[in-house]
Amino acid sequence: MQRHTQGMMFNRFDVLAAYNVYSILFAGDRYTSAIQARLARIDYKPSRSEETLEGLSDEAQEIFILLVSREQGDEAADRARREIRPEVSDVVIKLTNSDDDATMIFAEVKYEFAEQWADATGSIAGGTWEGTGEPGFVYDLVCWHPALVDELVAEGYRLDLSEYSDPDAEDIARAIAAAE
Repeated sequence: MQRHTQGMMFNRFDVLAAYNVYSILFAGDRYTSAIQARLARIDYKPSRSEETLEGLSDEAQEIFILLVSREQGDEAADRARREIRPEVSDVVIKLTNSDDDATMIFAEVKYEFAEQWADATGSIAGGTWEGTGEPGFVYDLVCWHPALVDELVAEGYRLDLSEYSDPDAEDIARAIAAAE
């Protein structure tokens, strides 16, 4: 049996998996207790991957987000979406020139779901996001080029340029000499 909602097809396994994860994450009230009772009555046994948000299928994640929106509100649903389906525009990337070489740009993201966001977005300007072990923080070091900021903005990134400046001609000449 499949249900059709706003262009998506949901099968009963996706629905069960979404409700199961919802009842695990929001346990403690009568609604989630009722979900657990119903799942037990039908002898629902989730796979290991279906016990986490990341393990849910795309369709089950969508059902989960809709369920959170209905039961917990839009703000909670947006938070759940940012955790399991991060988007480029969810964060502000702070760009800072390196003290040692103004053509090396330090990009940092401080954000509750920084690691998930970095995994979902992949890379910035050809670099790869790195974590430090500190939750909520990822960084990358990228090489400056004249269109760097324009390209990042065109890709949908939001930037904090408060500590960034384009390198001047002397900085660029020094970087070229050091590379030779």
